[in-house]
Amino acid sequence: MHRKINAAKVLLCYLSRIELTINPILIELELTNVCNRRCVMCPNDRMTRASGFMDWTLFTDIVNQTIDTALEYSFDFQGEPTLHPRFLEMVNYVKQRGGRIALYTNMNFHDENLNDELVNSGIDKIVVSLHGTGDESYRIISPDGDYSRVAANLGRLKRVKKQKKKMRPVAVVNIIRTVENEGKIAELKREAARLGDVCEVNDMHDWAGDHDVRKLRQGKLKTKGAGRCIRLWTTAAIMWDGRIAACCYDYDGKVMLGDAGRDSITAIWNSDGMKEFRKNGRRSGLCCKCNDLDPQFSIKNIFEYLRSW
Repeated sequence: MHRKINAAKVLLCYLSRIELTINPILIELELTNVCNRRCVMCPNDRMTRASGFMDWTLFTDIVNQTIDTALEYSFDFQGEPTLHPRFLEMVNYVKQRGGRIALYTNMNFHDENLNDELVNSGIDKIVVSLHGTGDESYRIISPDGDYSRVAANLGRLKRVKKQKKKMRPVAVVNIIRTVENEGKIAELKREAARLGDVCEVNDMHDWAGDHDVRKLRQGKLKTKGAGRCIRLWTTAAIMWDGRIAACCYDYDGKVMLGDAGRDSITAIWNSDGMKEFRKNGRRSGLCCKCNDLDPQFSIKNIFEYLRSW
């Protein structure tokens, strides 16, 4: 009930511009900003901030503060979440407290038994990007990636779910449109259907105007109007050291909204600085060039989440 009440208040604040005490409904947790791959559209190798792994005490404190109001915990931002030495413990901690988890992974891990653990943990969703239908096409986007390993891990995940008669985790295969796969989307969709449960096709974004992806993106890169971004009400992007960035596209932490290691999530989310940032919105230096106003937690899928709780 707390989740539904908080989500309703978040939507009311966003739609009517009134100010109520709210909490984020999507918690993006950067378990680490260390990654084992260097995809061409990712700015990970451009980061100037320190690399590290989220402290266990910080992690559990964030979950304990938000478990009653968060609709989902998203293990993403920068880095590969499965590299965290306590990754499975973190998954289990959230699941044992009734939370939902979406894991964003490149699925390049070597331990095939991790697939079994992911099914056993009850994790809700796994999102993996499919850059090609073989090693050659995959490495155009992920030069040091291993398509065969991705396919093998997704195949094992599917088999383990079937053996254990479980529906979760739902494997979402994400296809990013680029000039390299133009004309091959249908083929990629067939491969995605073979390997996963759900296929999504998305356009490449430009990390709030900070990363040049024009050579890779199909069509012109346009800033989508002057509308307000609902992320500023719904989504807390928490970096591995506890600092809360303005958005997951703020990969280098240029705009800091607070520090979860020092202040409560509720205090940060309702601070004068946060309210001012929401008012400025598209006029801010970070957001004015962003080409993405299609966030994960749109008004439509917030209602879908609420119906399923």
